Amino acid sequence: MRQHHPLVKVGHHFALTVGVLFSFLFLVSSVIVVAYEFAYRTVILPRVLVSGVDISNMDKASAEKRLEMEFLANPSSVQLFYRGQDIADANSVSKKYEFDWAVEQAWGLGRSGNVVNKINERTRMFFKPKQVDLPISYDADALSGMIARAAGSINQDSISPKIKIDWSGEIRIEPGVDGLSVDEELLLADIVSKLTMPGNHEIEILTRVESSAIDNAMVNQALETASKWKGRNLRIFYRDYALVLAPEDIFKLIGLARTSINGNEVDRLTKLVKPNVEVEAKNAVFNFAEGRVVEFSPEVIGIKLDEGTFALKLAQTVQAGNVTDLEIPTVTTEPKIKAGDINNLGIKILVGVGTSKFAHSIPNRIHNLTLASSRLNGALVAPGETFSLGQTIGDISRSTGYREAYVISEGRTVLGDGGGVCQVSTTLFRAILNAGLPVVERKAHAYRVGYYEQDMGPGYDATVFFPSTDLKFINDTPGYLLIQTKVDAKNLSMRYEIYGTSDGRVTTISPAKIYSQTPALATIYQDDPSLPLGTKQQVDWSAPGARVSFDYKVARGSEVLQDRTFYSTYQPWAAIYLVGTGQLASN
Repeated sequence: MRQHHPLVKVGHHFALTVGVLFSFLFLVSSVIVVAYEFAYRTVILPRVLVSGVDISNMDKASAEKRLEMEFLANPSSVQLFYRGQDIADANSVSKKYEFDWAVEQAWGLGRSGNVVNKINERTRMFFKPKQVDLPISYDADALSGMIARAAGSINQDSISPKIKIDWSGEIRIEPGVDGLSVDEELLLADIVSKLTMPGNHEIEILTRVESSAIDNAMVNQALETASKWKGRNLRIFYRDYALVLAPEDIFKLIGLARTSINGNEVDRLTKLVKPNVEVEAKNAVFNFAEGRVVEFSPEVIGIKLDEGTFALKLAQTVQAGNVTDLEIPTVTTEPKIKAGDINNLGIKILVGVGTSKFAHSIPNRIHNLTLASSRLNGALVAPGETFSLGQTIGDISRSTGYREAYVISEGRTVLGDGGGVCQVSTTLFRAILNAGLPVVERKAHAYRVGYYEQDMGPGYDATVFFPSTDLKFINDTPGYLLIQTKVDAKNLSMRYEIYGTSDGRVTTISPAKIYSQTPALATIYQDDPSLPLGTKQQVDWSAPGARVSFDYKVARGSEVLQDRTFYSTYQPWAAIYLVGTGQLASN
């Protein structure tokens, strides 16, 4: 009979013992895990906090209630201090907490992934509590304004050291003063973080020092450069423009810290010189008359300041001190379209027309639509180009020549700069449709405007409020498109014409379909103490609400280029009258 060595028996028993032990530990661990899962199946796991508030061992509803009660009993209060002085507080800023979202995040901790991931995360939570940030929404404008005011009371502009000629005629250096500035973005983040936690919080506002220190190594060089300009001027010029720098102006260009030239002063001079030197490149403007394209005005070659070269030459001239005249370096920019291109543009026939009427418009409205039309007139659109009406007519404000007329703003018809420009977008929209061009962006008005229904039904209008709202189309024809605008102030009508190359496309525009109509809202009367007693002034006009659509189809032979439906939803509108109560208010 075969006998086993005693050591073999011992090893066998040891392996058996270890196996049993591991099985036992696995069984115990499994029991613990199952028991843990069962115990916390309806509540948040231990050692979980939201903004410092412990919500462990609570169900979702209780946790959310706990947070609400905590913030109700200890509302978040943030006080700002600077060097021990009370500067401001953020307590008046409206805010709202998303307790439900935070509780959902807290509930998910230690529950995602496989068993191993769950055990790892729960183990880490045992040794270090898990913190969940509480989402907050707040009045950003109010908080930013409060921070700006606080920063304004602390910030101090630095005063740069200066080179001066003293009373005795000697050149000397006057030390500067350091500046202070608040990091507003960092302060905002700190305030918002504190607002997400209950209780009172204090923040010491931190500042950055803007040093005005002099580099001692630069002093001798700066004084030597300044001495070259004592009693001498520097003339910088371009064609008929000239700017003369006196010695004290030149001294400002001499650097006293890190570099031999003061870059900030060079930038200031550059901004001063640019508008006096630069000329915007402009395309040649054409008209279509008597069956052909003719030049209306020639192109303009653009001139731009060569800023890099200007800064370099200015520095070299100041440091050398051996010349008193510096010609401003420029570069030319070519326009895209020149008069010589007149026969290569592909502008041959009329391809689309848009019309509208503006009877009963006030004089300022007529002025605005005429001005905007003049800035659109002669616009050229290259093949494949996306045309933007907003970019073409530019900024609409009093500074660009527009006057106050009625516009739609925040649900009301009010006086605003550029009222009437939507007559331009509406008329152009109609010309685009008749030309069979693809419309990229178009938005209808908030309500039915009577001007645009004087010669067409509702739904064929377009508003513009650049850059948020624009009218755009693509030139998908083989040649350039030329837009011509005609405003008839006598008959109160306008006509826009688009000229280009015909590629055989045919446009079909269906009559407008009106459905879901609602009556106009009841007339509103508002007391206005600024008007005399008994007077009445209409500031808004009634209009019925409606949902309107029309079909737009463009075909070229058997090929369909466009097949879409334009929808417009108009709100019902109320007439609003201001009723004077002036004398009653004074009594």
